[in-house]
Amino acid sequence: MEYQTLETLLKALCEGNDLHICIHDISGILEQPELELPFYYQIHARPFCDVAKETRLGLELCLRCKERANQKAVRTGEYFDGRCAYGLYELVYPVKIDGNIKCIIYIGYIEKNYRETEESMMKTARFTGTDAGRLRSCLAQAQKYVSREHYLSLARLTEERIRMLYQSAELRGGGNRHWVVKKICRDIEMHFSGELSLKREAQLYFLNEKYVGRLFRRETGLTFHEYLNRVRLTHALQQLQKTQKTVLEISLESGFQNVTYFNRIFKETFEMTPIQYRQRKT
Repeated sequence: MEYQTLETLLKALCEGNDLHICIHDISGILEQPELELPFYYQIHARPFCDVAKETRLGLELCLRCKERANQKAVRTGEYFDGRCAYGLYELVYPVKIDGNIKCIIYIGYIEKNYRETEESMMKTARFTGTDAGRLRSCLAQAQKYVSREHYLSLARLTEERIRMLYQSAELRGGGNRHWVVKKICRDIEMHFSGELSLKREAQLYFLNEKYVGRLFRRETGLTFHEYLNRVRLTHALQQLQKTQKTVLEISLESGFQNVTYFNRIFKETFEMTPIQYRQRKT
C-alpha cells in the first residue's frame, strides 16, 4: 500500500493496535503538506495520557518527562526505550536528515508488565492527585508489549516514510507564521492551565530563548506572557458566563495561581472585575 501522507501511515500503524505513535517536531519539518499531522499525532494523546495530565502536577510531570526524553534524543542521536513516569513502556527514536535531527518519534501506550506498571502508576497518581481508578481503566486498553524489535521496526518504517516525503516534497513555508510560533501558540492553547514559560518552550524546540521571544512578539504582536494571559482570560470569561464556579476556582483552573493577580489583570483588560462581568452576563 502506498501511503501518500505521513498521517495515513500513522493511522494504518495505530488503528486497531492500541498503541500510539506521535512525532515531536523540532525543525518545522511537519509544516510540509505531505508531512503535516493533526495535533493527535504530535502529542501523547491516548485516554491514559489525557487523564494523567488532568491535574496540575500530572501535567507538569508529563511535560518534564518528555522534555528530558527530547534532550536525551538530541544529545545522543540514538534511539532508547524505557518507562514513563506512570509506568507505561515507550520507545524514543530521533530522525536525523542531512546531519541534523528533524523530529523525534515516540511509540508508546504499551503495558510491558501489568504488576510493575500498576505499581508505578499508583505511586505517581498519589503524588500528582490523578484519578487512579480512571487510570486503571485506561490501562486495560493499552497494547500488551510485543518486543523492542517490533517497535523499532515501526519507528524505522515511520522514519523511512518521513525521509521519503521530505526528500520528494518541494520545500515550502507553512504560512505567514513561523513554525515554532505556531507550535508555541498551540502548546499554550492546549496547556494554558499549566506552568508554561518561554524558557521551557524554547528548550522544547531547541532554540534560543531570546530569539524565540523576539520572533513570537514580532509575529503575534504580543509577548509570550501577554499571549498566555489572553488565552487564560478567554477561558476565564467562558467559565464566568457558563458555570457557577467561584472566582478562585476559575482563577486556578485558568492557570492563575494568585487570585489577586487574576482580579487585577482581568480588570486591566476588561475594565471590570470578574464578579462584575458575571453580574452583567447573568
